Amino acid sequence: MPDGPHESPFGEPLLSPPSRWGEVHKLTPILFCLGTISVLYVIYVVGHCMPLMESPDEDVRIRGFVECLGFHIITFMLLLCYAMCTLVHPGEVPQEWVYHPNMEPAIELPIKEVKKKGGVPRHCKKCGKYKPDRCHHCRVCGMCILKMDHHCPWINNCVGHHNYKYFLLLLFYTMLATHLIFWTSSESMMVVLEKDAPFLTMFAVLFGLSISFFLAFLVTPFLGLHIWLVSQGLSTIEFCEQVLPQGGASCWCCIETNSMWNLGIFRNFQSVLGDNPLFWLMPFSTPKGTGLAYDANPKYYAAAGGLGRDLEASRGSHKQGSSRKLLAVPTKGYGALPSDGLNDGLNALQHHYQRQPYCVPEPFAAKDMI
Repeated sequence: MPDGPHESPFGEPLLSPPSRWGEVHKLTPILFCLGTISVLYVIYVVGHCMPLMESPDEDVRIRGFVECLGFHIITFMLLLCYAMCTLVHPGEVPQEWVYHPNMEPAIELPIKEVKKKGGVPRHCKKCGKYKPDRCHHCRVCGMCILKMDHHCPWINNCVGHHNYKYFLLLLFYTMLATHLIFWTSSESMMVVLEKDAPFLTMFAVLFGLSISFFLAFLVTPFLGLHIWLVSQGLSTIEFCEQVLPQGGASCWCCIETNSMWNLGIFRNFQSVLGDNPLFWLMPFSTPKGTGLAYDANPKYYAAAGGLGRDLEASRGSHKQGSSRKLLAVPTKGYGALPSDGLNDGLNALQHHYQRQPYCVPEPFAAKDMI
């Protein structure tokens, strides 16, 4: 885990997170993905592109060359994004955010989310540190992940602040590759059937066609979901916590997200893909910031009426006793600051979602918590 204490403030030992590369069963999904990519690559190049480039028809040869070149570019970007997703750490909470139950934070915490009862900053019992906004603890990684979206076993890594762009691009280039294979290999399948090609050739082309269709069918809607989440300023966890419990919407366009991190579609994509739209589809030019603080939508505070008002009363939750309210944050003692100076004037008016099932019944520094 990060360089935190060896024992939590609650007396529980802080175990080191398991090594991502020391357990064979965690590497199996990665090997499976690389094997699938290799098989599809060989089938498409040998079974589709090469026969086209060997055709006596010049137009067919040119088309085969263009398809082969495009496929290699997309595959290169796919592999690069996959490597970045796997190797880049999503981000962890620094040591300076260490939590002590009887002491106020040693540093100013630029947070906007607090617990429902007590109005104190969120903290992790397992890591022994305060939780930045949009941060969650991953049991698989054994640490708190900055802007955690989800843990993905296919990359053996969490998807968070520093690698979410690579994950989104991985889905995009996987979608392009599988659609390219499926729609262009259909012609090769018809050719091998008409020419009564050997069984192995027919099986390979049909196998590649089937796998590409299956992957395209899965990845395309998954990519669409994440594009929609980015446009709404939500992560997968925030979507499950804040949007799904309300229900009642007949279609996606009717869902009321009401996210405090929604800065508008363009700025939402900038916060994930980077400031320059020309580099949005490139696995570099990542978004600025450390992942410890995020800008909030000023209109979100105006909708709160200026004070801690329950904006989710109509939403409710499927679990009893899990009422979520929008609360005013204490203006003293917790160092609540706007991020990057873009939210001036919001210091005294910050409202936050309750996300922890536990609470603090007494003022922050009153007594030990169990």
